Amino acid sequence: MAERRIEGRIVYTGTNNGIQDLEIVAIDLDPFFSEDQLGSTSTNHNGDFKIPYSQSRYNDWIPGRNPDIVVRVHTAGGRLLHETAEQSNVADTVLTIATIEIHRANVEGWLVTNATLEPAHPKLDAAGAPITWTKGNRVEILKDGETVFPTLTDAISQANRSIHFMNMNFWLGAGLITKFPAKNDPVHPFDPQNPKLGKPVVGERFHEILKTKAGTLSSTNVLVQDIPFVDQIPVISYLLRRWVNPDTADEVKEFFRGSRVAVRLSSVLSLSNFPTFMHAKAVVIDGTTAFVLGSTFSRSYFGADDHLIDDARHGGALIHDVSLKVEGPAVEHIDRSFTTLWNSADSSSSALSPSPAQPSIDHPGVGIQVVRTLPGGTFTASHTGGNAIPHGETGALEAYQRAIANATKFVYLEDQYLTAPEIFHALLKRMVQVEKLEVIIVINNEPDVKGYPEKQIQLLKQFKAELMEELQAKRGLAEKLAEAQVAKQLGIFTLWSCNEKKPKYEIMPIYVHAKVAIVDDVWATIGSANLDGASLNQIELDTIVQGTLAGLLDKEELWKRLLFGVILFIATPLILLTVWATKIGLARPTQHANPRQSRQPTRSTELNVVICEKDASPAVANTAVLDFRKQLWREHLGVASLPVPTNGWVEVWNVRAEEKLKNVQHDSQKAIGARQKHPAKILKWTPEVKPKNYLRALGVAPLDLVVREDADKFDVTTGQWKKK
Repeated sequence: MAERRIEGRIVYTGTNNGIQDLEIVAIDLDPFFSEDQLGSTSTNHNGDFKIPYSQSRYNDWIPGRNPDIVVRVHTAGGRLLHETAEQSNVADTVLTIATIEIHRANVEGWLVTNATLEPAHPKLDAAGAPITWTKGNRVEILKDGETVFPTLTDAISQANRSIHFMNMNFWLGAGLITKFPAKNDPVHPFDPQNPKLGKPVVGERFHEILKTKAGTLSSTNVLVQDIPFVDQIPVISYLLRRWVNPDTADEVKEFFRGSRVAVRLSSVLSLSNFPTFMHAKAVVIDGTTAFVLGSTFSRSYFGADDHLIDDARHGGALIHDVSLKVEGPAVEHIDRSFTTLWNSADSSSSALSPSPAQPSIDHPGVGIQVVRTLPGGTFTASHTGGNAIPHGETGALEAYQRAIANATKFVYLEDQYLTAPEIFHALLKRMVQVEKLEVIIVINNEPDVKGYPEKQIQLLKQFKAELMEELQAKRGLAEKLAEAQVAKQLGIFTLWSCNEKKPKYEIMPIYVHAKVAIVDDVWATIGSANLDGASLNQIELDTIVQGTLAGLLDKEELWKRLLFGVILFIATPLILLTVWATKIGLARPTQHANPRQSRQPTRSTELNVVICEKDASPAVANTAVLDFRKQLWREHLGVASLPVPTNGWVEVWNVRAEEKLKNVQHDSQKAIGARQKHPAKILKWTPEVKPKNYLRALGVAPLDLVVREDADKFDVTTGQWKKK
């Protein structure tokens, strides 16, 4: 069978300069189904591309049919830049595509943009895509629950017109009861190890406040993630309600029934793109104030930045998180994201319009861009209030890629997961290009998704090995020098809390839930997007399945999971049949609105805020990113000030990690009175998953200390301690 090919070239508009590393996909528009992919490739250094394909890629249904070809151009992050006109019944052995021109701003620079897309392809300019950079904003960094929840509750209590709330989870139980004074309250000081119920920080439960406040507002809308099939399959419903999430979306809807709070369940996103989730988290108040959150609404996230093991306010876990309060023009873009998701959850009901744009409140203020991850084939014109978004969005990934590609001093990543190959590729490329570029990463040694710990370790090892190879090949360094250079440029760390006041020294991992990045003190992002496929481009289903199977086969987990595994095996055919039938039913209106929609990779819905003080017009003179970085690093490093080091930031982090390690090694064997408090929270990363094995790899004898995985839990309803 003769091979055919598609070839062409892509250049910057108005020049003959080729564009490298763009992703090219050739599509056959199938008459029976939406489309078939003939092949894909990347442009070379000259902007050229060639895609070979065979008859077997398109001749499955009608013998002798030639393909109807469309070529799509994407950024490395997956965002659609250009789509050629359809060429019907192509019988040519070689199909040459006319030279494609792409505006430089759509590929280079610090900011993601669609502002200069070719007018010949208006559908590429997704309606409501919040990718415009705005100036004149005011931001406030909110670290951990002690800061986030009271600040948010105060803002909601002062709402005059509307509250738009979306989150993946919304627990109705003990939830956010916080009958504790703040630790900085001069009248009622808080002692985390001797808690006293009394003057509340937040007050009543958050959902009770929301219900009460709604009675005085024109609209209060709550969007939460639904779990498909919860009510349709009794066995699955029972397991999910009892073991996974006792407060399902249906309970949330029932709780607010009869009030002026309107609740929609984001089930459309899950069913039409199974197994994706609405992972975006935000609150918009009166259209003037917005919160972009990292946390779900659970008591586990209520902790202070010192992350004490015996802090009574958390729910048994030590979780570090970061959120952001925004005021100014960027609020409109956050609200536009909410309304898009709200309308997609129930397209049969009346659509909600976003709040109008707000004027600048600071001059020059903070420059902000809102970026998203959206699944393709989901949002029709009725969802968005304008044109459809047929191909989804991968703006969060591209924002990371652009910032890394422009880094000259340092890249700081702090994230719950780090399993996206695209991030490693971007870092590798830039670290080889810029000799003094430093990369500091703060992650979890044991992410909470099955398969992720092993995947993360694999990719980190591979990344370090490839970095060494590239330094040897492109800088001509010997192996020892390359190894030393990697150690100088790259630092990877995890967070830990120690309790020196107990009879036996205790140590416990602090779970990093934050999704934060900082580059060169001029660019930062905060939001819901993790550095994994689900949040950026494509769900790593194979990794999750492999991890789940490995967990089922683990001797320690086998008996605990055997019953669940058997039930799931029996229920799987029914689940798959339901998913298939639902996808067919939902696909019809979507295809009607977008007859040439793409078969998109499965990805979740995310929302991030990018603070950018570079490459903006007019230029913004602001220190928001610098102040944010200092705030974070002071907490992690346990220092009062951060003077610019002479030998680089990686060395500073390594020194503090070594000091922390010595403190753990020595103080674990000392009497309480002889121990010295060490405020640093960081230890060097090592490729071990379980905390005891992790510490053992660092040279700490676990027998000399208590390694905790769960903190003591304080029952906020009774005022009594419960041991985990």
